Order: sequence, then C-alpha cells, then structure tokens
Amino acid sequence: IFYRDRKVLFSNISIHLTRGIILFLATTSWTYGLSTIHLTAATAISSSIPLIILVLSIIFLQERIVWQRWLAVILGLAGIIITLNPGSDEFDTKIVILLLSALLFAILDIINKKIVCKKSILIMLLYSSVVVTALSFIPMVVYWISPCFFELFLLMILGINSNLILFCILKAFLLVDISALATYRYLELLISYIASYLIFDQLPQSTILYGGIIIVSSIIFIIKSEYKN
Repeated sequence: IFYRDRKVLFSNISIHLTRGIILFLATTSWTYGLSTIHLTAATAISSSIPLIILVLSIIFLQERIVWQRWLAVILGLAGIIITLNPGSDEFDTKIVILLLSALLFAILDIINKKIVCKKSILIMLLYSSVVVTALSFIPMVVYWISPCFFELFLLMILGINSNLILFCILKAFLLVDISALATYRYLELLISYIASYLIFDQLPQSTILYGGIIIVSSIIFIIKSEYKN
C-alpha cells in the first residue's frame, strides 16, 4: 500500500510539475513575442492553437472530429495566414517564438483535458501557480525592475484574470470535447482588433481585416453547427 501511495504521489507531482513547466515556457515565449510584434499579429499567431489542438486531440484523446469542426478550423487558419501576410516585406521572423508558444499552449490544453476529470480544478490552479512562480524567481532576480503603484495594480489584474481564464477553460473541458472549444479561441483576434485601436491607437492593416472577417465567419459557422447538433 505504501509503495502504491508513493507511486501515485510521484505521478501527481510529475504531472503538475510538467504542466507548470509548459505553462512557464508558453507564457514566457508569448510575452517576449508580444513585446516585439504588433498586438493583433501576435494574437493571430496564438489563434493557430485550435488547429494544433484538433490534431493532438485525435492522437491523444481519440476524439471524433466532425467535418464542421475541421472546416471551421481550416477557415480560421486561412484567415490567420492572410492576417500574417507571410509574403510581405514586413513579415517578422520572430513569429517563430509565438508559434512555439502556441504549440506549448495547445499541448497544455491536451494535458489539462486528460486530467481535469480526475483532479480538482482549484488544486490544478494552485500547483500551476506555484511551479510558474518558482521557475520565474531566477529571471525575476536578474531582470527585476521595481514597478510603480499603477503597474502593480495592472499586474494584480493580470494575475487574477489569468487564473480566471484557466479556471473557465478547465470547467469547459469537463463539459465538452476540447476540439469543440478550439475554434472559439478565434474570438481573441476580434477582441485584439478593438483593444489595439482603443488602447494603443493602432489600426489593423487591410490584410488583418480581411483575415479577421474569415476568422469571425468560421466562429459563426461552428456556433451554428454545434447548436444544431
């Protein structure tokens, strides 16, 4: 019994440690990429997560992917390609870092979907926060810049919202297939359009707008098809 309990404990620690490491690497690469690339373009890259999730969910979760989900994700991917405009002279090779971040976030979603029915959501959030905090300690000491009161306030909002986002995602994983949720991530791109204009006074380029129209169309299509099913 002791051996079995120790084995279960070690397995739990390994799972949560792996989740924390992936979350740390994904968040770090996303933050770095966001500091060098336009907000809307960065969000467009993160919108590649649904396609990655779709492929991984077939391999690791054995989910049955209906044609409507495939079509919605493919349309969304086409919108992302148009948004990024890779043939343009303004295309930034740093998007590779953001693509790595998207891959890591997709892998994390698959792991979370795999274990969320067996673990407490609050415990999962706690372990993720602890591991990410521990891994962030060394770079924090090296690059620490004391924030002002307003920046502390923004960081507090960021911390609360990030945990709320993860809580909602994990809760959704309990209810439906992960592939059914993947396409809704494209909403982030639409929100980034609005935020870029209202907060940073940045108007998206025409290619970003055209890509956004296709992406939003894929969202509407999958919502209607899932509702009928």
